[in-house]
Amino acid sequence: MFRTLSLAIALAVVASAPHLAAQGQTPEFLEAIRKFTTYAPLLHYPPSARAQHLQGSGIYLLHLRSDGTVERVDIVKSTGYRELDDVCVATYKKWRFRQNFVAKTHKVNIPVTFTMSR
Repeated sequence: MFRTLSLAIALAVVASAPHLAAQGQTPEFLEAIRKFTTYAPLLHYPPSARAQHLQGSGIYLLHLRSDGTVERVDIVKSTGYRELDDVCVATYKKWRFRQNFVAKTHKVNIPVTFTMSR
């Protein structure tokens, strides 16, 4: 029986540094990415979403294949904006997980928060 891993560290993409979106991501989250993945592009805050001041939090469920690729991404909780959800789904479909990780679980929950700083 496989478990669903929940990365308990929320991912925050901060609009004040759109060209450096990774700065809004906690060191703990980045460490978890390095530990469990072989390839994991970081999210970016779409420029049009920033211009419209779109913000929201969502949860995404990644279904993993035995080779570590992502079979599909389900939106467990939407950010409330299709544009933000679409960037999450498209980015997470590119992720590749380590074999030793996939041997333990075939599903991963990832919480995400898009927020505009003042």
